[in-house]
Amino acid sequence: YDCITVGGKESCSEQIELIHCESKYCNNTLTILEEEICRRCQDIEGCYKDSELGICPVWNEQRCPSGFVRPDYSDESRILRSLVHSNVKYVDPKKVILYSCPVEPILRETATDTTLFVAYPKIDAFDGDIISSPQSGGVMHWVDKVENLENHTMIVAKPVGLEDVVSYADFSQKVQMYRVNDEKAKEALPDHFSLNSIKEGFDPRTGRYIHFMEDRPVYKCLGRQFIDLNTGNLITSYYMIMPANPEPEPAVNEGDLVADAESEGFFEVVKDFTEEDLGVFVHTEHKQCEPGDVSWLNELESKIRKKHKSEIVEATLSCTGGDSRPGLVVLDTTSAEDLNIRPGNVIIGRNTGAVLSQIITVSYEE
Repeated sequence: YDCITVGGKESCSEQIELIHCESKYCNNTLTILEEEICRRCQDIEGCYKDSELGICPVWNEQRCPSGFVRPDYSDESRILRSLVHSNVKYVDPKKVILYSCPVEPILRETATDTTLFVAYPKIDAFDGDIISSPQSGGVMHWVDKVENLENHTMIVAKPVGLEDVVSYADFSQKVQMYRVNDEKAKEALPDHFSLNSIKEGFDPRTGRYIHFMEDRPVYKCLGRQFIDLNTGNLITSYYMIMPANPEPEPAVNEGDLVADAESEGFFEVVKDFTEEDLGVFVHTEHKQCEPGDVSWLNELESKIRKKHKSEIVEATLSCTGGDSRPGLVVLDTTSAEDLNIRPGNVIIGRNTGAVLSQIITVSYEE
């Protein structure tokens, strides 16, 4: 390494080889592979002492002892010089909502980890691309099939590893983690053992009454987050809307437990909808419920129907996107004008699962 130098060669012996990163490797016409060589070349440059006027740059033994390159990991800009493969497409949540949808069994014949994504508005994606996004719980998937509609792109994809996305990265630093999902929009489901191990009635072990809501519909709505004063833990709550217990059954009170093997869905607000050949795509967002605000229940459309025939329009697909607040419902009809819903209406949106929750507050409305 004493026979190699960097930068200008004017002050060096002709027998010393020159490494000139800027002109040979680091210019704007390079491929991904050459860009990686550029980064490594710059690490070598960092091992040479700053040249004084008229002195040939020499290796800095303190910086890089025994001729071994020691990258400067204190430079926090190194993370910005990481490179991804040319087929990686980043789906920006500020521009596009990426929904994740349940996959029909026919799509799972060859891969059990296949996912159906829907992008709105549509994006440029092709077979063999890798899509990456912080949406839908985190996306890093290889694209198997693409179908472009007028306003949406439908993508069948399966997950890949980090090495399939990143072609070069060489940094060491602490980075701040952040959640890709809104925790309030995340449905917490009980495990089957806990649900099957409790019975209707008063539980002397806990001092609470357990209500099973069999044969009565239970709906969910986003609640609030608060700090438990006893434990200091962050608690995420949600609202349950259900019929009051008929007499002579005990009323639901604060502190009681409510259980059900299933629930009927989340309340969601219609944002807009578009017509496609596959149906009407209804874009929604979780309804944020507030204490005492139940006026919207009078205008709730529990079923989406055709206006003139009162015929129920079935949903062929129900998806969750973005930070888990946005939703997508695909209806089995091609005309939005025939529907009984408009932007701003509250509907029963994406499906929900079992319930096992403790009651914090209760209010009764006619």
